[in-house]
Amino acid sequence: MPEPGTPLLRAPPWRLAILRLALLSAACVLVLTAVRLHQAWMFLTEASLVYDLRFDPIVVEKGELRIEGPRVPSLPAGPIYVDPEEKLDLTKLSDPALVLHKKEVLQVQGGAHQSWSYDELLKGLEVDSLRLDSRGIATFQASYGADFLLGIGVGAAFVGVSLQAALLTGIVAFTALLVLRLAPFRALGWSFWARRAATTALVLPPLWLAFDLAGLGTNPCLDLFVYPWLLSTLVIFQFRPRPREE
Repeated sequence: MPEPGTPLLRAPPWRLAILRLALLSAACVLVLTAVRLHQAWMFLTEASLVYDLRFDPIVVEKGELRIEGPRVPSLPAGPIYVDPEEKLDLTKLSDPALVLHKKEVLQVQGGAHQSWSYDELLKGLEVDSLRLDSRGIATFQASYGADFLLGIGVGAAFVGVSLQAALLTGIVAFTALLVLRLAPFRALGWSFWARRAATTALVLPPLWLAFDLAGLGTNPCLDLFVYPWLLSTLVIFQFRPRPREE
């Protein structure tokens, strides 16, 4: 059997390598979730200070939304769009957003959307009506803001950790299979290349975190096919021949 060569970086057993990758991935997802929650809290704080200066109050009662005046709230940067006339083209919303229609709230993400009626919203909050103005935002933030954002954060973190772990596992497996298709490397076996791929893939969670914080989110489906080719190249080039002893 040919000598496997000397890796530039010593890799742990493949199971430990994948576990280490999963833990790093989870940590990066939790950091991103914490940053997003902080941004949402600051958004509420700023909105409570400037809302009345820019917009007219929004009132939700009897299952419908209305605006008490001509100054319709407009937030071009998202994540909330007020559209009682339903003129907004939902297909043009590339980022996750909430759209307030006259009779329902829409959560839009990736071309799909989920809706809730205002009756469901009011029932969940155990109130008969809602009034959105500076005072109302401040009251909501003080009474429900922390619990509301924490609930969203826990759910988002769970989904994010699960999806990213599945994606990374797929990338590692695909990378190992690509390397094994090359005849000179087949003798080293699946376990060897899987742990090499998992070790090399440690660069991906911090890279994706940086992309997300910079507003450059990636496509998971594209990642699953692009990154294995890049990682397989890195895995192969991490080796150098072992000098022969004379």
